Amino acid sequence: MAITLLASLSVAPGTNGGTSAAIDTTGATLLVVIVGWYGGGTMPVLSDSKTNTYTGTSDPASGGNLSSQRVYYKVSPVVGTGHTFTLVSSSSSPVMHVYAFSNVASYETHLGVGQLSGASLPTGSITPTKSGALFVSGICGINAVTDTITPAGFTVTTKGVVPSVNMQGSAAWYVQTTAAAVNATWNFSPSQGNASAHTIVFLSSDTPPASGGGRGTIGAGVVTSLVQNQIYALAPQICHITSTSSVEISADGVTFTALVNAETTGARSSGVFIRTLNPTCQLIAKVK
Repeated sequence: MAITLLASLSVAPGTNGGTSAAIDTTGATLLVVIVGWYGGGTMPVLSDSKTNTYTGTSDPASGGNLSSQRVYYKVSPVVGTGHTFTLVSSSSSPVMHVYAFSNVASYETHLGVGQLSGASLPTGSITPTKSGALFVSGICGINAVTDTITPAGFTVTTKGVVPSVNMQGSAAWYVQTTAAAVNATWNFSPSQGNASAHTIVFLSSDTPPASGGGRGTIGAGVVTSLVQNQIYALAPQICHITSTSSVEISADGVTFTALVNAETTGARSSGVFIRTLNPTCQLIAKVK
């Protein structure tokens, strides 16, 4: 199944932090909390009502050190109803965005940037190792501006600046269909001052490898042990074929045949994907 957003919230808890309203995170396999704050105050300390322990990215200050941002995440968290999130700080006017997603297996990578001023802020190009990846991005700044993000496909939420209460903060998420490079770029109207931003990527629990091979690709005629519940891309998507072919597959003690259609003569096919439920299973994929 594809990665799905189950719940979210955006909150400005106060000059010295505070606690959010409750949301229902039941079923989530990933929590992401994007925290932005005034660089002249203390860095907010994050906790939640389910006693999760979060991993935090580095917190790049902007060019003027007036805004900072950190992204916290927890894979396989404790979740449920009545889930609240708390920031504790001193004179940092924080803003917080929370996302709860299902069908996420692991953290992939992240990038963080900052700048003194400008009309846009690219966070850097990231190419996930698998298709179906989740991109989450956030921006924090000192001015009340309109925040948008490119490329198209991101869903954006903005918490506008309130003087002496909270910084300007926006967050966005996007589930990619096919693995490809993305340089999430925040755009401001008018220009934003002292901005900091992150983009972080996670992999789905049900994604096949990116096209062209890579992790989890099984070649024709190969006998291999499989990891339970991992999806594998089977040859001949890595083989050149000249006509419609079939692949004989033996997995979990069952043998079956799957058709693989060539897109054009000599082209790579779309391939076959399989998931084993047996942790000790061996698989044979053979072009017939």
